[in-house]
Amino acid sequence: MTYMATLLELERNGELIRLRPNLKPREQELRTFMVTPEVRDWLNDILPKVPAGSAKELTPMEKLIDFLNRYGAGHRLLYPVAFRPIQHFKHGVWELKTPELRLFGWFPKNDVFICASIATLDDIKINGKPNKEAVNNQRKKVSFVRSKLPLDEPKYIPGREPEDVLSACDYRS
Repeated sequence: MTYMATLLELERNGELIRLRPNLKPREQELRTFMVTPEVRDWLNDILPKVPAGSAKELTPMEKLIDFLNRYGAGHRLLYPVAFRPIQHFKHGVWELKTPELRLFGWFPKNDVFICASIATLDDIKINGKPNKEAVNNQRKKVSFVRSKLPLDEPKYIPGREPEDVLSACDYRS
C-alpha cells in the first residue's frame, strides 16, 4: 500500500507553503491558499520588482495581498464580464487573476487553492493578446507539479465552474 500525504503534512515538510490572509476583526480564514517553494521564491524575489501601471495605482504586490486577503476571508469574488479573476482549463487546472498577475494551480478540496506557477500578464501576452504557448506551458507545469505531490486521488476537484471549487462566487459586477 502506498502512503499518501495530507496537505498539512506537505506544509509541515515544506513542499507547500500556506499564505495566510491579513484578516480584519471578526473575520475568519474560510479559504486556503498554498504555494510551492518555487512560487514563494518568485513572490519574494521577482514580484517586488514588478512595477505598478502608474504612480497612483497599487503595486502588483499590494493588489495580490488584497486579493489574497479577500480570497482567504471568503469574500465573494465579484467581477464584471470583462475581467474574470478565475478561469478553468482542462484537467482541473485553474487560473486566478489580478490585473497584472496570473496564478496557475488547482483545487484539491473546495476552497483550497494550490498555486504551482505564477506569471506576469506581460509574460503570457503578446501585443495584448494571450500567448497560447506560454499559457499552455503554465498549465503543463501545474499538471507536472501536481503529479509529483503524494496526494490521494483524485488530486483535484473536477468541475468547470467557479462554484464547483469555491464558495461565495458571484458573476455580477
